[in-house]
Amino acid sequence: PSWRLVDGAWAVTYAAPMSAVGSFLVSAATVNIQHSTGLAHKGVVHPCNENGYIGMVDYHDGQHIDYFNRNQDGSISGAHFVNGQQFAEFTAKKPLQALPREVLKWLQSLDLSYSVRNCKRDFTNGFLVAEIFSRYFPNDISMHTFENGAKVACRNDNWEQLFRFFKKKTLPIGRMDFDPVNQAIVGAAQALLVKIYTILTRRAVPVFIVQELPPEDMMTSKRDLNAEEQTQAPPESPMIAELASEQDA
Repeated sequence: PSWRLVDGAWAVTYAAPMSAVGSFLVSAATVNIQHSTGLAHKGVVHPCNENGYIGMVDYHDGQHIDYFNRNQDGSISGAHFVNGQQFAEFTAKKPLQALPREVLKWLQSLDLSYSVRNCKRDFTNGFLVAEIFSRYFPNDISMHTFENGAKVACRNDNWEQLFRFFKKKTLPIGRMDFDPVNQAIVGAAQALLVKIYTILTRRAVPVFIVQELPPEDMMTSKRDLNAEEQTQAPPESPMIAELASEQDA
């Protein structure tokens, strides 16, 4: 049915006066909803025949509902309602199933320590994310403190180290970005990599726009990276794996 949302991490943007970002972590009809305002609920997707919308995300709190229609590119857009009143418009981009070619070429230039064959699996523990940032911030990222393991404790420790680094450098990457990657949510790793690419290269990718997060999750970037960090070039050796045809399982 047209009202159903594909499984994975949907990137959501709410317009003024809400002016927030968030995510829908979809699994069948269940949705874990997170807003940068701090709002978090476990909701359900339903069909809808009200106000010209085809579907709705019910927050199950008796107050919040997102009504939506589907766009031609597979994204959805509609209105966020609070206590029966429209509060703000929103859009949500569907989970990425593969990386844009610009990002693939960039990854290949970084000469990462091991081949990437599946984004959802290979970026789960944060090790390769740390290695990417070590190419641009060699004095701030020490790879010997990161472990390339699959245990929960290992994954959590790697991501916590990265989170402290993001805050130190005032990079707009927060828990809403990397928690779904840690949980291997479909599309989450691709979305994070596109965001990292945009931050580090200062080049935009049409399918994704970097959103800054609020102070409680991530200190908003208030200054440019210093000149040395901006101009530092990564190694140009290609990765062994050919990623262009990658599709997550």
